[in-house]
Amino acid sequence: MLRTHGCPLLAILAALAAALGLLSSAIASDQEAFRTRPRVLLIYTESSILPAVARVDQAIRSRFGASGINPEFFTEYLDLSWAVDERYAERLLAFLSAKHRDRKFDVVIPGGAEALRFVLAHRAELFAGAPIVFCAVPPGIVSERDLPPDVTGVWMTFDGAATIEAATRLQPTARRVVIVGGAATADRLYLDGVKRQLAGRGNDLEISYLQGLPLEQVRERLARLSPDTIVFYLSIQRDGAGQRLAPKAFISRPHRSQ
Repeated sequence: MLRTHGCPLLAILAALAAALGLLSSAIASDQEAFRTRPRVLLIYTESSILPAVARVDQAIRSRFGASGINPEFFTEYLDLSWAVDERYAERLLAFLSAKHRDRKFDVVIPGGAEALRFVLAHRAELFAGAPIVFCAVPPGIVSERDLPPDVTGVWMTFDGAATIEAATRLQPTARRVVIVGGAATADRLYLDGVKRQLAGRGNDLEISYLQGLPLEQVRERLARLSPDTIVFYLSIQRDGAGQRLAPKAFISRPHRSQ
């Protein structure tokens, strides 16, 4: 397993290149196993409307093309982070089972933590025998020791402490940091990861969190912050009022001007 660091999107793209490099090498070494077009299932945690998901999907397909492989792609977007129905996963399983019951995949590529969890939990029913190559999954979601030998991928990490250090170099008079995250599953995963990274670290900055609030409350609180505050924005895919949005949409208008 490899790890990547830095910007989450860049880490995703780097993860794809490495993980698919492993896959394309395996395919190239055993062409007899692929006398017909291989079937590849791309299965994403999030919605297809998110720009990051679209870029990751394009990167995967381009990587196959660059390797001279022309697979038959099947794509599913689970929308797990935005689902609010407690029985959604159960109904999703029934839907995918009906859709792909008699279809054999040569590889399954989960993109995102919840997609990996879903694939591992329901592998026997949905993808029996198919190897799994994951990407865009933070470490700690599953234990590497518990992964079967035909499950591989690249863990995606980003260093919250290093991000704050870089911000303080740009804003040396800063006295506090406010870390902003949303209410969706992926939002909480990112924020919990940063909390773990910062726990127990000595820091002269006062650190607080705005997590899982309605969007308007987040904007109002940010508008009242003093100039000596660094805002560390992670991701808001769903706010505390249930509003769904692309994470970068928040950046375009973080708060009301006063």
